[in-house]
Amino acid sequence: SIQFSLETQQTISIKILDLNGHLVKSIIRDLLPAGNHTVQWNGLDQNNAPVSSGVYIFSLQAKGKRLSQKMILLK
Repeated sequence: SIQFSLETQQTISIKILDLNGHLVKSIIRDLLPAGNHTVQWNGLDQNNAPVSSGVYIFSLQAKGKRLSQKMILLK
């Protein structure tokens, strides 16, 4: 789960990357209202194939700013 809060309505993009920076999955690109939000990643890649357990990076982009953070996928 990726939790975040928006102060104003914004278009956001969340992507999952491997540690080499390669795109694993684009989770969301949408206009969201202000408030708290939670987005789930189901552990699948762009082809809906399961990825292995390990460390991944999520990248959240909104209003020209980007937040990236490591996360662990455990199966």
